[in-house]
Amino acid sequence: MYIFVSVVLSPRPVSMAKIIAVLNSKGGAGKTTLSTNVAGCFHRMGHRVLLVDSDPQGTERNWHASQPEGADLPAVIGIDRPTLHKTIPGMKDAY
Repeated sequence: MYIFVSVVLSPRPVSMAKIIAVLNSKGGAGKTTLSTNVAGCFHRMGHRVLLVDSDPQGTERNWHASQPEGADLPAVIGIDRPTLHKTIPGMKDAY
């Protein structure tokens, strides 16, 4: 099966923060791969991007930490799932 996703955005960054959540309870479904690629695409288009890793395995954080110093990547942070609903709204002005 092939799935093609096309994202069309304006050429300039939008001033209002948007949250895109990639959720699935099944392991190995491709959540980290999808979120990394979508975040990278938005970042390269000039949008301010914060990639939040709430997976206990921390795969996204490990990937980000393994990249070369100074690589042009979106910011990645880890936030525990029980505090997501409290932490994310406070970060919206920065992104």
